[in-house]
Amino acid sequence: MQALECGITLSYVRLYLDFGAERIEMSTLTVRLTEREERDLQLACEQTGKSKSEVVRELLADSLRTYRLRQALQASQAELGVAARQAGWLTEDDILTDAL
Repeated sequence: MQALECGITLSYVRLYLDFGAERIEMSTLTVRLTEREERDLQLACEQTGKSKSEVVRELLADSLRTYRLRQALQASQAELGVAARQAGWLTEDDILTDAL
């Protein structure tokens, strides 16, 4: 097991679940929660009828998609901003800088 400073423990246990014709390999992740986070998670489970694992997997997947999108947008803004300035176009940064 590898303990990380953020309070998350990754263990190298592999679990195989069969979803119809698809077999999915899953690993186990242990996360330390505050009492409030635990209550919120429990409430989400009760409201959705899903297990803690299902709720956390869905939230993590949504969060990772948002993170990847944000990273891609920041990278494109940086790249396109340079190209726009080279072409003589004003960018949002130029306008905000001039306004100050």
